[in-house]
Amino acid sequence: MLYSKNLKIRALQTEDLKYLNEWRNDLENKIMSQGYRLPVTLLQDEEWLKQKMSYSSGSELFLMVEEISESLPIGLIQLTNIDYFSGTAQWGFIIGNKAKRSKGYGVEAPHLFFIYVFNVLNLRKLYGYTLTYNKKTFSMLQKIGIFHEEGRLKNQYYLNGEYHDILITSIFREDYPDLYPSKLFI
Repeated sequence: MLYSKNLKIRALQTEDLKYLNEWRNDLENKIMSQGYRLPVTLLQDEEWLKQKMSYSSGSELFLMVEEISESLPIGLIQLTNIDYFSGTAQWGFIIGNKAKRSKGYGVEAPHLFFIYVFNVLNLRKLYGYTLTYNKKTFSMLQKIGIFHEEGRLKNQYYLNGEYHDILITSIFREDYPDLYPSKLFI
């Protein structure tokens, strides 16, 4: 487990199913994460959770973000397409519990996660995909660290009668100034 002042990042547990199913069926969450837009049954999420908990492929890692003060799951942070040879992975993060947004957790959780990813997993680059109209996510990225724009997928995502661009961003270990392994062991 990883700890910061307000948050704990931990392995997924079967008890997380109810939170995950609620978040994965929330249309706003689906849109912001460019996720699966059809309804997800509890049974589908139960199978999804079992698969993610098994870490069978080693090419992905899904972790729960929990608020320490209330022992309450608030979000999900993940790595997919992990390439240990090249030292790269795609990352994603969402605060699924809307009541816990705008409390600084959108910066605190990625900071803690990046310390783990860059120092323990020894990855050197993370990349992600963000809808260009999602101003809150861009604000969060600016607060987290130095993100590089690597590309743009033009008219990639359909919503409300319009196609939207997706920006491809990355962050490198050397651009992240406060990487101190001792922060993992508070």
